[in-house]
Amino acid sequence: MSDPTPSTDTRHEPAQPLRRYLAAVVVRGIVRGLRALRSIPVVRGCLAWGGARIAASPRAAYAVILTSGFLLTGWHLGTAVHLFAPAERVNPPAMIASATAAPGATSDTQARVLAVIQDYNAAAIADGAAATTTAMACCVDPASPAWRDIQAGAADAQARGITRTSTLVRWSLVHAQLTDDTATIALQEQWDSIAWMHGATIIGSTRGALSRVTYTLARHDAQWQIVAIASTTIVE
Repeated sequence: MSDPTPSTDTRHEPAQPLRRYLAAVVVRGIVRGLRALRSIPVVRGCLAWGGARIAASPRAAYAVILTSGFLLTGWHLGTAVHLFAPAERVNPPAMIASATAAPGATSDTQARVLAVIQDYNAAAIADGAAATTTAMACCVDPASPAWRDIQAGAADAQARGITRTSTLVRWSLVHAQLTDDTATIALQEQWDSIAWMHGATIIGSTRGALSRVTYTLARHDAQWQIVAIASTTIVE
């Protein structure tokens, strides 16, 4: 993950803006549904035949309107709720496409390196809630290009008042190359994310975004830290 994203564990979604957003989705859905129904020849014929009968009976007209409204609202509200439903938590699979290691590097080394990356992603999620870099500081080399990019991204988010609510849905190990003091780890990561403006207005969301992220780490004084992060989008 190449820029800070906010925490899904704290769930900072404001209630009122979310209700307004869902209401807007429902209204748009009803309007589009009615337009789609009117474009069907059979429906147009039924409306022409039964229009006079419904108009002659106000109670029948009210019943038709209410029934149609409830059906269309339920249909489109289901779509909106799906967008914001919590992603299914999946335990990280142990899928390795390829792995190479120097004689001094062991499976314990790989486990420690992966633990640093997991800590980094958890910290990035937490920091994103306030567009800060505090939690990520222990995982990234402060003299590295990765840290400069992270700080620049956080500063831009703060200036624009943008935060994100994100979930790392799943990840898998694609490639690992290890030496005594360096490691290159390629992961395939899938994320869900909602972007907020000033913590109150939703300005964008993604579900199931898939990327290949390559982490480069170095060991200093027996501690592994990230020095570079490169991300390639597979599915937006």
